[in-house]
Amino acid sequence: MNRSTADPPFPSLVPVRAHRWDEGDGGLVTVLVPKFSGRFTRRWLMPLLARPDVRLRLDEVGSFVWRKCDGRTTVADLAERVQRRFGGEPGEALARVSSFVRQLARTTSVTFLAPAGPAAAGADSP
Repeated sequence: MNRSTADPPFPSLVPVRAHRWDEGDGGLVTVLVPKFSGRFTRRWLMPLLARPDVRLRLDEVGSFVWRKCDGRTTVADLAERVQRRFGGEPGEALARVSSFVRQLARTTSVTFLAPAGPAAAGADSP
């Protein structure tokens, strides 16, 4: 088999929420990021903590993007929706959304699915 080793371009990736979240007053989202991810620490230390999660409070744009990280919407589509809803230049929206989604990935709040479509399906063909 001849597979491509190149990663897909970031705007074509599909972010998926990986943590629990709450919606507060005004529709703003708070992401609940566990303080510990190891099996031992989750089992023995987290029950002793008053707050086992770090709370990431998102602004209006961040809350909008978070809700759209549904496993079906690409980063490019997210940027287009942000630009339509909040205004601004399309290039600025893509840069802002890309930066925000990368920050979410660093905190393991989102994971990524490879883009679906003809290009992705062709990668497995001989």
